Amino acid sequence: MKSLKCNFCNKFIKEPVTVIPCGHSFCFGCKKAYEKECIKCGPKIKVEAMYRNELLDDIISMVKIVQTLKDSLKQLN
Repeated sequence: MKSLKCNFCNKFIKEPVTVIPCGHSFCFGCKKAYEKECIKCGPKIKVEAMYRNELLDDIISMVKIVQTLKDSLKQLN
């Protein structure tokens, strides 16, 4: 689950963007502050492009649903 969390705010990624060339993903809001370099890689990786990662967004939504169901089942016990 760690890979579904933003390396900057450490929460589930909101509106995920993926950095090219390294492939790290961050919240759109967190990444806006670091448009010149990857937050995780630092200055050694210069951002060539960023794209909205809709697949990762769907995966995070599914994980949140599963966690909610899991928490609901725990409360029933």
